[in-house]
Amino acid sequence: HTSWGLTEHLQSDSNTKRSCLLSAPVTELASSSSVMKDQVLRLASGRQLAYNLIGALKHPRLTILYHHGWPSCALEAELSSAIAKVLGVRFVSFDRPGVGLSDQCTGYSYETVVDDAFQLLDHLGVQRAVMMGVSGGGPYAAACAALRPDRVMGLALVASMTHTCGPASTPLMSGMDLSNRFGYCCINYLPLPTWALLRTGGALLHAAAWPLSQHLGPGSKQQQQQQQ
Repeated sequence: HTSWGLTEHLQSDSNTKRSCLLSAPVTELASSSSVMKDQVLRLASGRQLAYNLIGALKHPRLTILYHHGWPSCALEAELSSAIAKVLGVRFVSFDRPGVGLSDQCTGYSYETVVDDAFQLLDHLGVQRAVMMGVSGGGPYAAACAALRPDRVMGLALVASMTHTCGPASTPLMSGMDLSNRFGYCCINYLPLPTWALLRTGGALLHAAAWPLSQHLGPGSKQQQQQQQ
């Protein structure tokens, strides 16, 4: 669901853009996509914030700050790269603290993420942007709009999360399947065991993926052979 600001900023030439997008072959759209990955900003606190630029990198008609879901990272926004370039939109996606290439922070809160987000926009020279939050990123996008409305021209929430405990959580939790409800109950009422389980699972996945990364990743023999 979208709220104020996004529609009118894409209104001009919308029919032309839509026709171009619908008639373009998939291969053409894929080749037209533009992504700048693994950019790094050193925040005022000294922490590292990783971000990606996606879509129309030069002279965008609109900048959208993309708040990724959970568990996910800034790479999620690349799914929109081809469409974003056709529409003249630039997505700025960033890894929240402790995710991907971004450093962890003490005293993690909505306020710290909002502060990180606007330091990033300052770094890019963007005065006002649309906030877009997907799933677990929705509350952070909404926090940006609530705490810094002067710098937010629009808010888009896509399958956004909200409270997962307390009376306000009933509509959301009742719409989830049993496995999701069980997971959020564990997070809310057994946070330390759940954290330990997720941490262990992540370490096992990382260990299992390491041989594959050595075979297919940057600097691997296969990649060197392809470059030759």
